This record gives sequence, C-alpha cells and structure tokens, in this order.
Amino acid sequence: MAPGNGRDFNCSWDYCGKSFNRKSDLCRHYRTHTNERPYHCKVKDCNKSFIHRSALTVHSRTHTGEKPHVCDYEGCRKAFSDPSSLARHRRIHTGKQPYICQEPTCKRSFCSKSALAKHHRSHPLSTTTRPTLEDTISEHSYQNPISTSIANNQSVLAQQPYYSLIRADAQVLPFQKHTHDNTSCRGGGAASRCQ
Repeated sequence: MAPGNGRDFNCSWDYCGKSFNRKSDLCRHYRTHTNERPYHCKVKDCNKSFIHRSALTVHSRTHTGEKPHVCDYEGCRKAFSDPSSLARHRRIHTGKQPYICQEPTCKRSFCSKSALAKHHRSHPLSTTTRPTLEDTISEHSYQNPISTSIANNQSVLAQQPYYSLIRADAQVLPFQKHTHDNTSCRGGGAASRCQ
C-alpha cells in the first residue's frame, strides 16, 4: 500500500503485501501466516481452535444450535449462526451477484465466491482465471504447526511437510519459520513483526 493512505502497519511476510490501520489488526493477521490458534473450544472432546475469537463464537453455535441471524425477507425467516451466511442467503432474494468472472469472453456473475471458483474450472487455465495468492490461502489448508521452545522464552514455528503455500503459478513455497517472544505482543503472537 502507498504511504499516507492511513494503513501504516504493513505485513512483512513474503508474497502478502497486506496493510492495516491498527497494529492490533496486523498482529491478528499474522496468525494467518503462523497458524497460531489461541481461541479453543471448551466443549469436551471437540479440540477445535481458531485464529479469531469471532470464529470460535460462530463455531460454539454448532454445539448450542443457536442461530441468531434471521432473514427478514417476507415469508422466509431462515436463520443462520453467522452474519456472513445470512448475507450470502439474502442474495437469493435480491438477485445480487457481486462475484464476476474476469475471463474476457465470459463476464458471468455469481452470488457466492465458491460458485465463481467452481465456474472458473470450466475455463481453460489462463492468467485471468487463476486464483489470486489470497484465494489460495485458507486456514483449512494447513496442518497444525508444531511450536517448540528454545532459550530466552522464544518459540519457533516448526514446519511440517504440508505447511506450504501453493501459488497460482504452481510453485510450492514453504512458509517462513517465525520466531517471536510470546510475551511482548499485545495483539497475540508474531511479536517480532508487531513491534
């Protein structure tokens, strides 16, 4: 991002380039690179953990059955556990299709990102239909990292065989090892990059 745009906290991980208005947002963002998951489900035998507190809140609703987000379209009243699912559902009623195919000969549009991704597979592979780097990264594509302790209260995120990032050009890039002092980052994790 260009200087002076209000986003002064820049991610320094290779191939990322994201920037944020607040330091705490940057620290939270680093968890997507390190796969640090500080929010753990407290339900017995669940063992799931999450990068963001809001994801834990939504997950907890799978145990309770709570669906507080209700469609207000006349006669519908379908309920969802998270606001993004409700927003996706509302597009059924509104007909809004914000996800547009970038293939020059196509220009079809879709109501969900996943429908667009499925559609992309119908085109021959080209630079316009390849997913962006951001689209290829998913918290579901990682194995849990191994954190090992070393001297001076440092920890190292050890790499596992599948702990890698597949770029759109099909090269495989291992994630950087990340060392930080767990006690100095108020945003949680990735302290050396948050200072």
